[in-house]
Formats: sequence, structure tokens, C-alpha cells
Amino acid sequence: MRGRAQRSSTTSAPATPVEDDRADLLRAFGIEAGDLEANRAGGLGPRQQEQLRKSGLRNMAGAVAGVAVLAAILLLVADRPFKPVQFGVAGALGLVLLAVGAYDLRRTSAAASAGRVEVLTGPIHVISRGSSGWFLVVADEQFRMPVRPWHLRAGEAYHVYIAPGTRRVVAMEPQGEAGNR
Repeated sequence: MRGRAQRSSTTSAPATPVEDDRADLLRAFGIEAGDLEANRAGGLGPRQQEQLRKSGLRNMAGAVAGVAVLAAILLLVADRPFKPVQFGVAGALGLVLLAVGAYDLRRTSAAASAGRVEVLTGPIHVISRGSSGWFLVVADEQFRMPVRPWHLRAGEAYHVYIAPGTRRVVAMEPQGEAGNR
């Protein structure tokens, strides 16, 4: 048949639901099985380290863009002649944006360089906080939702791998028999 993959009669046994969920989560997080193996050993995988570094750089770029927007507002919209308070407010807001961006860049770079993960295990719950977004609850701790809610089975037990110092979930896998502790 054209356009469809043919199954070979020599394929291995069908995957279990736990293996299917694990593979789905690997795709959702954009990582590979080797990254998950590193997580099980207490470390970050290479793709996860790169994702953390890029995340910090994106946030810093967002802060710089915010400063550019503030400068554009000051130059294009503000009444002239400029008053010292306009420069003071714009400068203070710009410094706050840059400080937040630099703080996040430093945290994510340090976490990526350290290459460690912490694991929380237990039943998960997904909650919505309206405009604040979706949150994952595991072991009485809350994290911003790392993947879309439909990738998870609320109420079931998962291993949740977190980059220390960032409060970022870098991977999850269902607690099950295949390759888990």
C-alpha cells in the first residue's frame, strides 16, 4: 500500500501501556531514552542540559526585548520634553527586567552545568489556575505543567525528574515495571 507503513511479521511483542506512555512522554519532552536513563542515575541527559541552557538564553533574550520595548515607548510615545522621572521609571523597569533575565540565565546555566536531577515519585494531579495556567502536583509540590495535560494520567504514580535550583520538570515517566526502580 502506498503511504502506509507495512508491519513485518518479525516485530517484537506489542508494547505495554506503561511503555506506550513512556514513549509518548519522551516525545512530549523532546528527549531520548538515553536522557531518561541518565535521569534514573541522578543526572541530566545531554538534550536536557541543552534545553536548560536554551531556556535561560530565551528568557534573557525576552528580558532584553522587554527593555527595547520600554525604550521604544519612551522614545515614540512619551510626551516631550522628557522629564527626569520618565527616565527614572523606564530605567528602573529595564533594570528589573534585566535582573530577572540574568537571574534565570544564571540558575539554568548552573543547573545544566551541575548535570543533576532530583526525583519525586508518587501519584500526580493536574490542576488549572485559570489564567495562571496548568500545574502538576506530585509529592505535595507544585510545578508549572511541563507538557500538555493529555499526556498524563492524573491519579497514577509517576517518577518526576526535576533540575535542582530551577523548579523545572525535565522528564517524567510512569512508575511501572519496564526499566524503573
